[in-house]
Amino acid sequence: MAGKKIRLERLLANLGYGSRKLVHIAIKSGMVKIGGEVVLDPTQQFAPEDLKNAMFDGEPLDPISPL
Repeated sequence: MAGKKIRLERLLANLGYGSRKLVHIAIKSGMVKIGGEVVLDPTQQFAPEDLKNAMFDGEPLDPISPL
């Protein structure tokens, strides 16, 4: 079953990468890649499983624990 899609800035903020405002700025600055592609739209929606190959500031994202 696919997870519910939520805004990228909210997903990253919930994972502890900063406040939504700081994460928003980081995304707009090109610090987030998903599947090798730079994402510049903080409001773009993703399901948590879409972030398996995501990077934040050059580092892989922490694993997302299931709810």
